[in-house]
Amino acid sequence: MTDYLGWLKKGVAVSVLVGFAQASIAAEQTITTDPVNTDVKAGETGIVLNLSYSATDNEQTSGLGVKIFFDSTQMDFVSLAASEQAEDFITGITETPDTITADSDDLDGDPKTDKFANIAVLDLRSKFPDEDAWPEDGALPFATVTFDLADTAQEDTITTINYVLEGAAGFDTVAESATITIKGDEIPPEISAAETSITIEAEGPLTSEESEQLVDFRAGITASDNIQGDISDDIVESVDGEVLDEILFPVGTTTVDLDVKDSSGNAAETVQVTITVVDTTGPVLSGVQDVTFEATSSEGIASAADVVEQFGDTITALDLVDGERDVTPSVDGGELPEFFGLGSTTIQVAAQDLSGNTTTSSLVVTVVDTTAPSITSASGLSLEATGPEGYTGTTDDVIAAIQVADLVDPAPVVTLAEGVSTPFPLGTTEVGVTVTDATGNSAQGSVPVTVVDTTGPTFSGANQLVLTVDTEVPVASSDSRVTDWIAGISASDLVDGSVDFTYSELPAEFPVGETVVTFSATDAAGNTTDKEVIVLVAVGPSVKVADPITIVSVDGEAVPASQPLIAAFISAATATDFSGNELEVTNDAPDSFAVGEETVVTFSAVDADARQGQNSSTVTVVAASGENDTDGDGIDDLFEVENSLDPNDAEDAAADADGDGRSNLDEYLEGKDPNADDVEPVVTAPADVTANSTGLVTAVALGEAAASDVLDGELSATADNTGPFEPGTYTITWSATDAAGNVGVDTQTVVVNPQVTTRPKVRTAEGQTVVLDVVLNGLAPAYPVEVPVTLGGTATVDEDYTVDADVVTIAEGTKGALTITVLTDELAGEGVETIEVTLIDPTANAILGAAKMATIAIVEEEVPPVLKISVAQGESNGRRVSTEGGEVSATVSIIDPNGEHTIDWSGSSEGLESTTGTDTETFAFDPSALEAGSYDLVATVTDSGIADTTFTIGVKVKVEAAAVEADSDGDGIPDSKDTSDEGNVIALNADEGTAAAQADEGVSIVVGDVASDTGNAGIGITEEQLAETAGGEDEDFNYPTGILDFEVQDLAEPGASFNLVVPLAAAIPEGATFRKFTEENGWNDFVVDDNNAVASALGENGACPDVGSDLYVAGLTTGDTCLQLTLQDGGPNDADGEVNGSYKDPSGIAEEAPVQVVIIDERYESRKNVGGGCSVVGGSSDAGLLLLMLLGLAGLLRRRMGVV
Repeated sequence: MTDYLGWLKKGVAVSVLVGFAQASIAAEQTITTDPVNTDVKAGETGIVLNLSYSATDNEQTSGLGVKIFFDSTQMDFVSLAASEQAEDFITGITETPDTITADSDDLDGDPKTDKFANIAVLDLRSKFPDEDAWPEDGALPFATVTFDLADTAQEDTITTINYVLEGAAGFDTVAESATITIKGDEIPPEISAAETSITIEAEGPLTSEESEQLVDFRAGITASDNIQGDISDDIVESVDGEVLDEILFPVGTTTVDLDVKDSSGNAAETVQVTITVVDTTGPVLSGVQDVTFEATSSEGIASAADVVEQFGDTITALDLVDGERDVTPSVDGGELPEFFGLGSTTIQVAAQDLSGNTTTSSLVVTVVDTTAPSITSASGLSLEATGPEGYTGTTDDVIAAIQVADLVDPAPVVTLAEGVSTPFPLGTTEVGVTVTDATGNSAQGSVPVTVVDTTGPTFSGANQLVLTVDTEVPVASSDSRVTDWIAGISASDLVDGSVDFTYSELPAEFPVGETVVTFSATDAAGNTTDKEVIVLVAVGPSVKVADPITIVSVDGEAVPASQPLIAAFISAATATDFSGNELEVTNDAPDSFAVGEETVVTFSAVDADARQGQNSSTVTVVAASGENDTDGDGIDDLFEVENSLDPNDAEDAAADADGDGRSNLDEYLEGKDPNADDVEPVVTAPADVTANSTGLVTAVALGEAAASDVLDGELSATADNTGPFEPGTYTITWSATDAAGNVGVDTQTVVVNPQVTTRPKVRTAEGQTVVLDVVLNGLAPAYPVEVPVTLGGTATVDEDYTVDADVVTIAEGTKGALTITVLTDELAGEGVETIEVTLIDPTANAILGAAKMATIAIVEEEVPPVLKISVAQGESNGRRVSTEGGEVSATVSIIDPNGEHTIDWSGSSEGLESTTGTDTETFAFDPSALEAGSYDLVATVTDSGIADTTFTIGVKVKVEAAAVEADSDGDGIPDSKDTSDEGNVIALNADEGTAAAQADEGVSIVVGDVASDTGNAGIGITEEQLAETAGGEDEDFNYPTGILDFEVQDLAEPGASFNLVVPLAAAIPEGATFRKFTEENGWNDFVVDDNNAVASALGENGACPDVGSDLYVAGLTTGDTCLQLTLQDGGPNDADGEVNGSYKDPSGIAEEAPVQVVIIDERYESRKNVGGGCSVVGGSSDAGLLLLMLLGLAGLLRRRMGVV
């Protein structure tokens, strides 16, 4: 109470004093600014002015209004905030820029200011603390105003912050303006570079700074300013002091100066960067392609340089940096050869740029000879007649006389048309001629062969007549010796045979001495032969001599007189006197007769009266020549000499020097060696055979061929093809070879009629068309093949469907078709209707196979789709792709008569990035960046009509770094090895043989994942390959016939079964079982049920019964060599476990592996107590061995039972 009174007294006193003061001095309300004068730098932000409030004597007033004016061209208002002490009584304040007011009425009287902020205080009474709580200076913190310099603020400018106050009644207001001085920026900007040097690849003679290679490098170069911030765009680039709008970098190192200034003119410190442009890219060669030229001579092409010049202009080398470059050709690193010979020559072409980068390529120059030879003696040839029939020599002489020419082959072979043989009659005969060069080019033509007779007749017996007389008296021409002489003379012609002759008029008497008589004979061709013969009348004995002879020198040397023919010629001379007494004959014959000379031998005899009589004849020795036939046996002299026959003995023509059943003359005429057995054995092939196909290939009993030889007797003949045979027509060549190597042949025709089959199952819907293939399993021996059909099933023809024919005609090839159109009706609830198409026996040229009926199901309800993934890269369609082969596309095909579908590829291997999305039919990806290996492509398909169910199909794609061989049909076997074009036939191992597996018509077989991964050319794999690739080792079983790894696609419907026939490499062993492998469960016994089966049959020579044949017996029969599997899609044996229209293996015929028994060496006894190993201490060692065996048996049983 006392305190209250005291305070009251004080208050009254103060009031009185204040009253007096007010009466004398006006009270003030004051706003002060701290700082009142502020210096800032250009671009500065966060400029804070603190406002304080005071009143005279700290008097509490009724209110206050404050307007804060500023120039918005210089200052940006940021905020206005009440102080902590004043926030309770400030009732209104401009806090943010969006509530600033425009000073349109110039309330502060300063035209430069254009905006203001407000502070309003309605009542200050009892809001401030009492006077004891005021700050000592009497100023109370009131508010804080914050500005940034405006972008338009001008340096070296003073801007003013003005206040207009509206005070309480009776109060004056005081507020001093604040000034802000804007000073210029003196801080330079800075340039920074993440990297100061870079090496890039040249992109041309000059590489632009805009190159993509410099994007990241340039992005790392920045400039910043304390005021302007990022001024990277203002950086100035210069080279050697020259500022360039765009810098182009040559090959080499370029130093670039980087400079920048801020808006105040402050310059950054220069930064230098170096750009090194290298050229490591060789020139690009264009136009390098293989070329083929026609040979112009036997050396090929006359000048390699000319050839290169011909195609050289098409090969260019263009370098990014250096432009066009020279192209240098070479062969094996050296200069081009002078000639390009026949065949292929690889030319290397190279181009080098100025940086030393070299690009090489190669092309093959192939020189071919496709120009046929020519017949240059087309105008004809002339042959001399050799007998009455005309020319009777060999055709070899005719061929030798025909002149031919070839650009390349100096000696093309000339043959005469079939059937052309000697003799050629007198006159002209057109002879068909074929001339063939070494390359096989041939030309046909005809040559007129003219047989002429220009040889005159020859005389026989027209030799010198010696008439001896006892005294020198003439001899009458009527003398018997003369008339006998005349009668013994004849004339003959090669063509006309015997011809008439004439002789000059004989004298009435022949005087002693020589008288010439001239004989003349003319043949039908007008050839005349005249021969002068001497009639010698001589006194003395009569000497008779042999006719002149011609001898062939066998060795080309002089012939001795002892030669049998010469000796007989000499010894044939006789002499008698007039009394008929024989006289001794002498001669002047030399010891030898020179070759090429006609030697006259004179024979002499002397009678008792010492009178001498003489006569002479000649011996002519000639060298062996193909033009002569001295002994007249039909074989020319040279041939006889060269083949050890006697050209002077006519009888050897009929002999048989080599005993091969052909005379020497026959062999001469046939152009054969008379001393060598060159007569082929006689082979008689078995009768032609026609058989019906029993399967993919068919064993055919060919029969036995007979063969015999003149010298060797009976021989064995063999066939060049013993089968088994695919359907078709075959020519089998049987051959036999004699001891001399002569081969005789005969042929046999084998015809295998094909089987006709069709697809067992087809699925369709109303409104769709089914094209049902009717297929032959090979070519027919003749066409057409007509196959009648019958129709059945629950559907009615013409009501539910129509067909285009009742006979399927296969006009060529292996396929015909029946078109069935399923009609649409409005009937609901019909369920599945069926059409049964049954094939009837063909009328000819084929037989029915096992699959002779197709069941076509017409479905109305939604059914699961049949799925298939096809992989392609370029022209190849297999699952093996190359990182270098370009984009790979995997396409899922969906066969479903009803429903719409969506696709999801997201289950595929990581790293496969689709360029076409993951929800389209095709999943395309670029393999170039992938590591070599296997990748899974998985498509999940949703059917709009089957709720809550998805269908999955997957394939493994093998990516290889190297190029991959083309696989046109996508079965996993390269085209170069593929043995079948049929989709339901595939090789077991095309690298080792032609054996193939066959499935039902209409499905497709491809190699399985393991076979594909290991690169096998077929569906056969080994245990080791399966173990290495998929962990498929089976410790308890062996697989003696190998393991099958395949995938069957294109089933008629999901969940369907199909048949597959496999020829086995070995017979089925005793106790064999069939086992199946999956990566999830390993090896297990094959499950046999209503939809899955194993059967076998006995094959013959690699041929198996047809798919579905009744010859297959359930189970595995020991010794059988053919296997038939019945397999169900999605069944217990399907490795993918999916009902999707596709079945996956592997599987195989297994036999139990033998149990290995360890025999303990006797030497073990000496070591059984030595540390380490396993030993039986004490007791019998047999008990320890027994224990080990029992333990091993237990372990084996545990493995068999699947116990771990």
